[in-house]
Amino acid sequence: EYAVGFHAEKEDFVGVYYVSRKSSVIDALAKFQADMRALNPQYTVVELRTDGALEYASIAAQEYYTREKIRHSVSPPYTPNTTRIEPLWRTLDRIARASMADSGLPESWWPYAFQYAADVRNCMRRGSGKSGHENLTGNAPRVSTFRPLGCRAYVRKSDREVRAAGSAALGPRGWLGINLGLKRGGGPGYYIYV
Repeated sequence: EYAVGFHAEKEDFVGVYYVSRKSSVIDALAKFQADMRALNPQYTVVELRTDGALEYASIAAQEYYTREKIRHSVSPPYTPNTTRIEPLWRTLDRIARASMADSGLPESWWPYAFQYAADVRNCMRRGSGKSGHENLTGNAPRVSTFRPLGCRAYVRKSDREVRAAGSAALGPRGWLGINLGLKRGGGPGYYIYV
């Protein structure tokens, strides 16, 4: 599995997506655009700056850029800072590693740690005094919804499930799980592993 990141420079907002093949990065870009438009319907990608990787130069990718009116530019070789995503990956990596170490989650769950890191970074105030979330939506992020990655969480059972289990009045009303971060797309909810 591969991780691909997109950085909306004007808004200073980052999205992290996972693909099974590098050739699927355009699907991830389309998902990023949809997620951004869910938060701000006026959002558009004007330019995509890449490092020259072949997956961004495919025929399917070129057709997508044309259809979506996206200008594709390629940074010069051996200049990772011109895409501005490389320093961002270092930041996300540090947050993800610290979260994984603190939570004790297995290494195979790294995609959740990177998504959590992106969510944290998007809610952090930056040089402008606003967070990426605030730049994109116009609203301050609700940081009160954050819970530590890997903390205990409960998923509520339905009333029918509680009755079917024959639970006593004080029996468990939920399943114990592990918090894997906020649900993508800004709506209420969490990813919980039960």
